[in-house]
Amino acid sequence: MENTNKFSSVLKGTALFGGVQIVTIFVNLVRGKFIALLLGPVGVGIMAIFTNAVNLIQQSTALGINLSGVRDISSAKNSNPKVLSKIILVFRKLSVATAVVGAIATCVLSGFLSELSFKTTAYMTSFMFLSILVFFATLTNSEVAIMQGVRSLRQLAFSSLIGAVTGLLISVPFYFFWGQNGIVPAMVIPSIITFIVHRYHTRKLNLIPVKVGRSELVALSKGMIALGLSSMLTGSLGNLTNYSFNNFITNWGAIRDLGIYQGASSITNQYVAVLFSAMAADYFPRLSAVADDIGKVNDVVNTQLNVLILIVSPLLVLMLITAPILIRILLSSEFTDCIPLIKWMAFGLFFKVLSYPLGYMSFAKGDKKLFLFLEGFIVNLFVLSINIAMYFSFGVRGLGASFLLIYILYLSVIFSIVRNRYGYKVDKGLYKIVAISFISLFIVFTYSEFRATYDFYIVSVCILLMLSYRNLKELEKRTGRPILTFLKNSSNANK
Repeated sequence: MENTNKFSSVLKGTALFGGVQIVTIFVNLVRGKFIALLLGPVGVGIMAIFTNAVNLIQQSTALGINLSGVRDISSAKNSNPKVLSKIILVFRKLSVATAVVGAIATCVLSGFLSELSFKTTAYMTSFMFLSILVFFATLTNSEVAIMQGVRSLRQLAFSSLIGAVTGLLISVPFYFFWGQNGIVPAMVIPSIITFIVHRYHTRKLNLIPVKVGRSELVALSKGMIALGLSSMLTGSLGNLTNYSFNNFITNWGAIRDLGIYQGASSITNQYVAVLFSAMAADYFPRLSAVADDIGKVNDVVNTQLNVLILIVSPLLVLMLITAPILIRILLSSEFTDCIPLIKWMAFGLFFKVLSYPLGYMSFAKGDKKLFLFLEGFIVNLFVLSINIAMYFSFGVRGLGASFLLIYILYLSVIFSIVRNRYGYKVDKGLYKIVAISFISLFIVFTYSEFRATYDFYIVSVCILLMLSYRNLKELEKRTGRPILTFLKNSSNANK
């Protein structure tokens, strides 16, 4: 009964937050379709450079306090309400300060970023206007962290939905009427609206009016900043890696190659974004709450892995089968070169899903040095070196295989570390689920690469149906009731 309750709790959190996220992702995919049609691969590549540059500055100036803020807020949620209110107040003050610094840094570095990214200063004004995006995106992230910390998942999901819909409605006219010249305003204006929507919902929290003196402000800020710096450095190194590799492609290859790569990455990342978003909102706070008890940590991690694999493995098989259709529907005929990349990336996503819950463990435990070393240096070393080697050797088609290789290596490293350093033990039942899912995915992937004929679709669809049926029955066994009844009851309980 206890295992059933734990499994039901994880599945419930995934279902409740993921339901609205599915709609949000659909909206983003529609927006991506318009971008592909109206801007083409070159426009997609320019937007990718803007996005990576903005993300690099934002994460470099945000001090990493969002993730540490979630940890502190979730820990204080069940304590004295006054303590929770003070932590949120301090967190917001820090967020405003980092938002201002980020905006100023973007303006100051605008000429340098334009020259570095495009070998011309023609985009200097564009980067200056993107400072507005940096400011409001930083503030929005702080409001998201607050909702995650207090477990306001439905409000967070709804806010994300409204932000995505308004972003679609506002950005498409800019792309339609101004083409590439509309990219910057189409990025800036939705960021302002998204912040307003999130702030509206966090204002509804029942917080106690409190005042924080200078000494108390400094004391509470130190903890957030100390842990956040490792997160900041990790995120900055990740964005620097992406930014450097994008520049490598544009300098040694072509912006079109970058557009193809970004198109494939966008589809594969959006495909499982529901699960990863649910993990960030629900799993990390739960893991942080039990971080000092390895027995409970093992339960939380293994339960999360069981849920993820049972849900995601049929989706990845489906992705392999429908890759050509996804390109036609979500992008355009100009992106047909994305098809082999998507197939390799779909296989790689299996290993990314396995490694994701393990990657949270070091931060939840406050192990700053290990988190920075592993997520900041090792992962980005893998990404940059393998991507460059594969692009040099095989062109843009090799970037799909590099995605798979990167996450196989990362899973091997992270599993070895958490097992030896923290005493993590894999649940025996998880081995069977992973093995069946891997074999199914491997067969379909191999068929899709070397025998994409009618018999491929017959065999693949049969595997998909059998795997889906088995996983559905496994979910019902773990929750103790039919899955549709479970989802219906979960929805009614949270209205």
